[in-house]
Amino acid sequence: MSPFAKSLVTVGAVTVAMLAALACGRPKEEPIGAPTTTSAAVRALASCDVSAQQGTCSDYASASGSFGVERALCRGARGDFRAGACPAAGRVGSCAVADGEVKRYYAGPHGFTAERAQADCEQSGLAGRFVAIR
Repeated sequence: MSPFAKSLVTVGAVTVAMLAALACGRPKEEPIGAPTTTSAAVRALASCDVSAQQGTCSDYASASGSFGVERALCRGARGDFRAGACPAAGRVGSCAVADGEVKRYYAGPHGFTAERAQADCEQSGLAGRFVAIR
């Protein structure tokens, strides 16, 4: 066997060994929305702002960065879909819902009080966990 062929076989064997080590060393899957030390680096964030119409804005987290369904639903509600988080100004509370969604509630003409927001979060079918802004 020529020296070039030996080098090629060695590189191939090392590559296969490294791929096997990487595949066996994968971390366990975390539930979407669960805090991890790498959440900020791995999860994309987008939001749908309907605060002018409904007094709410929803933050979405996605490991894949794909927000096709969320974008379509937001546009259907005449919301402003964008990359990044919902605005903080005027917020009265937040509702952690399934799959990494956080519904934000705002004061204002179409907005919420903390009590109304909590009722919407916990009793309207969202079955979320409410946190008031103090």
